[in-house]
Amino acid sequence: MGEWIVGKGGRAQRASADDLALGVAVARAQGGDEAAFLVLYRLAHPGLLGYLRGTVDESAEDVAAAAWREIARELP
Repeated sequence: MGEWIVGKGGRAQRASADDLALGVAVARAQGGDEAAFLVLYRLAHPGLLGYLRGTVDESAEDVAAAAWREIARELP
């Protein structure tokens, strides 16, 4: 059974295992855990890249790389 979280529009929704893993990975990565940053990247990058391919098309990889640089810099 999943944990309940607040979703879009303030409605409760069940959190998936990936959602929970992402939250744990972010918290641990903020503390400097490099393995957790890898988990964060593996969970978030496919969705980020898919979104960027739909919005910026040819430069999606470059924009994603810039986003990850900023994420890594601002995460702590």
